[in-house]
Amino acid sequence: MVTFSIVITTFNRLDLLQRAVESALAQTYPVQVVIADNASTDGTQAYAEGLGDRVTYVRNPTNLQHAGPSTLAWRRPQEIGSNSWTMTIIWPPTAWPRWLRPLLSTPAP
Repeated sequence: MVTFSIVITTFNRLDLLQRAVESALAQTYPVQVVIADNASTDGTQAYAEGLGDRVTYVRNPTNLQHAGPSTLAWRRPQEIGSNSWTMTIIWPPTAWPRWLRPLLSTPAP
């Protein structure tokens, strides 16, 4: 079975993060949602931890600039898991609920 991880990178954009997480969790195909935080100070950590086991939260202890959260997520496979496909969402923060479905007909690498 094809499995998906959606990695949402963020730094101090809680409002956009909330929209992105809602969008990811609304997918019509089961996904693992990972929030990769680049040391936000705007309440991101409390929000992410408040989601419980619905998402995985990983955090840089300091801001490592643009590539920081993506690098963090890719270097911590125990949090990401071993899914067949991993998407990193930087922008736009929301996605159509069925946007993963067409990928199911694409052969895995």
